[in-house]
Amino acid sequence: MKTGTPGFVGARLGELRETLGLSKLALSDLIDVSRQSLGAWEKGESSPTPDMFRRLCDQLSMPPQYFLREVPAPEASPTFFRVASTATKGARVRAKRMTRWLHELTAHLSEYVELPEVDLPVGLVPSNPLALESGEIEAIADGVRAAWGLGDGPISNVVWLMERHGIIVARMSLDAPKLDGLSCWLDGRPYVVLNADVSAARSRFDAAHELAHVLLHRHLEQRIVNDPTMFAAIERQAHRFAAAFSFPAAAFAREAQPITLDRFIGLKERWRLSAKMMLHRAHDLHLVDDVRRVSLHRTYSARKWNSGEPLDAVQQPDRPRLLSKTIETLLDGGTQSEDELLYGAPFNAQNLARLSGLSKARFSGNVATVHEFQPQLRLLQDLPPSAGVVVPFPTRVHRD
Repeated sequence: MKTGTPGFVGARLGELRETLGLSKLALSDLIDVSRQSLGAWEKGESSPTPDMFRRLCDQLSMPPQYFLREVPAPEASPTFFRVASTATKGARVRAKRMTRWLHELTAHLSEYVELPEVDLPVGLVPSNPLALESGEIEAIADGVRAAWGLGDGPISNVVWLMERHGIIVARMSLDAPKLDGLSCWLDGRPYVVLNADVSAARSRFDAAHELAHVLLHRHLEQRIVNDPTMFAAIERQAHRFAAAFSFPAAAFAREAQPITLDRFIGLKERWRLSAKMMLHRAHDLHLVDDVRRVSLHRTYSARKWNSGEPLDAVQQPDRPRLLSKTIETLLDGGTQSEDELLYGAPFNAQNLARLSGLSKARFSGNVATVHEFQPQLRLLQDLPPSAGVVVPFPTRVHRD
């Protein structure tokens, strides 16, 4: 017979422990309970006493309602990690858990606000995307740009563009330098998480890379994604799409001459893409041969750019705005109070800040620190008429 806290959902505790990167031993020491008891709670075989439940909430800084909600089981596609082979399994698990929390927050907000509909040109993708050759992927990337009216110039804000077309994007520290991002579909909507601990240029390419997975690879079976050889091929496709979408071939051939690292840095100021990405792009488009590519790589390394390129310290990343703007609309318009939002989500202020991009102070009665993207907005003045200028989207509140 179960004893303790009525309605306690043990799976929530396991989910939170994995999100925090805690072992069962570490958590049992933190809250001063045996591992056996902790394991029984997570399995749903028993639950903590009221006193222990309060200690659990206090030590983990989570509101009681978090542990009293069933864990949603959304219809999901495979999860794609943009990750180095040295990234730990724990880092992937934590990032995947945060994506599920992002889905929960979105589901709550969508009860009050009309979020952008998913609008992706899926008709461009064949039934078997694994058979796509490089030229076909280039054509699909060009087709997406055409469908979204972007021309072949720089995109002002890739993340805003993705949000306008129904993709939920979060940018947060993943506490894993080898994990650049991940993406998946949950309940018919794509979700992308980007690592905030990377340069602006790298983050922009990561966003386009995840867009590739969202568009091209949604319907792949998990067994295919889990196969190392097939996954390597999938990643190559996403790389090629990201490069073509970020810097179309025609524009690259027109602007990247002469092919030098200094020329790439000049283009980086305009396109906000890394010189290393452009080096690979030049080779992919047969603008340099293997010998020239090796020479450029050696020069790149000699300049010590592997640890940071010029402009990395000054360029600002494309930050998401949809969730932060939505939350601000609900709170400022009186549709929900802070307490109601924190109860409905059902996370603490730190979690909400991390997921939405708002300042944690916003949930304690202080003035919010909302990113205004001024560096990006100023950059728009320098873009040609063909560039894809992305403007903020309206947020519509459901009315009874």
